[in-house]
Amino acid sequence: DKGYLILNFTDGDGDIGLAQEDTFPPFDDASKYYYNFFLKFFEKVGDSLVEVIFPDTNFTFNGRIPRLEASGVNKALQGEIELKIDLLPLHFAFPNDTFAIETFIVDRALHESNKILTPDLAL
Repeated sequence: DKGYLILNFTDGDGDIGLAQEDTFPPFDDASKYYYNFFLKFFEKVGDSLVEVIFPDTNFTFNGRIPRLEASGVNKALQGEIELKIDLLPLHFAFPNDTFAIETFIVDRALHESNKILTPDLAL
């Protein structure tokens, strides 16, 4: 009933993550940048992937990566992000059992990372 999404990242500027107090524009809760870690789910229908739109528009798998700080002169960051996903809601969202996840990160300068699409996954 749980799944894990593990991503490796490199950030040359060292500006990944938001502190709890980062709630003023553009990081306020009315902004798309309130979150800095984004997930989209796609259901496999035939040979195609179709984005799943959840009926509750307040429900999201998006999240906020905590502010990361590099020590020393070189501000570059490398690391791994591990996200535990509750798969129970997905059983109701996907009539078929095959899906994929697209994910990306936005840094504090509002630069979007590359978008990563998982291979097909099965519930």
